[in-house]
Amino acid sequence: MRKFLLHLVLICATILAVPAWAENTRQTVRFPSGSTGTTVTGALRGQDVADYVLNASAGQRMVVTMNADRATTYFNVIPPGGTGTVLFNGSVYGRSFSATLPRTGAYIIRVYQMGSAATTSRRTQFTLNMSITGRATTQNPSITITLSPSATVTVTPTTPVTPVPAPVQTRRPGSYVTVAGLPRNDTLNIRTGPSTRDPVVAAVSEGRLFKLIQCLTTGGQEWCEVEAYNSRTLRGWAAGRYLSNQ
Repeated sequence: MRKFLLHLVLICATILAVPAWAENTRQTVRFPSGSTGTTVTGALRGQDVADYVLNASAGQRMVVTMNADRATTYFNVIPPGGTGTVLFNGSVYGRSFSATLPRTGAYIIRVYQMGSAATTSRRTQFTLNMSITGRATTQNPSITITLSPSATVTVTPTTPVTPVPAPVQTRRPGSYVTVAGLPRNDTLNIRTGPSTRDPVVAAVSEGRLFKLIQCLTTGGQEWCEVEAYNSRTLRGWAAGRYLSNQ
């Protein structure tokens, strides 16, 4: 009987030690009456994702900054209808976004974690400061995106601005993909971020199975954040053209 009880306790302890699956939350943000901005606070564990929805118009200026307990907690800005594309990628450009908005609709501020923060159950506290100012316009505004205190990118469109089309393959978060299409005897680099400038954390062979976290289009190329099947220790970004949907 004692052996049975000891075995039962060990089983329970093992179950409790397993990290919880990722939780996705969504909240529509409304500014206080007479105000052009607000501050929200939240917390993430591991692979949690928190979405904050802001309704804004083309020509208005959006500013978003974030403070967080951990250095690998970021946010992306997803434009209206922007499946598979982002207006701003925090893991590449940091925690400060400022831009004249190209479209009218619902913008999503998506908070997430990478690296060691994504593999632990420890809570990460964060604060988002968000503001929307200026008047809406029916014209195609010049889009100035502030990437850092000393770096900006300005685009003056001559045609209506639309998000970069999503890749032909439909990428569904939580689905599985296989490494495929590599040159003979070659490997696929898994990187810390969605660009060839980011460090390589692993090189994997044809046929390796991954769980899909998210995909985005940057620099004209699709990048997908993936996690190795049955291994939460291997996680990073890979070129989408070498990932085949399952």
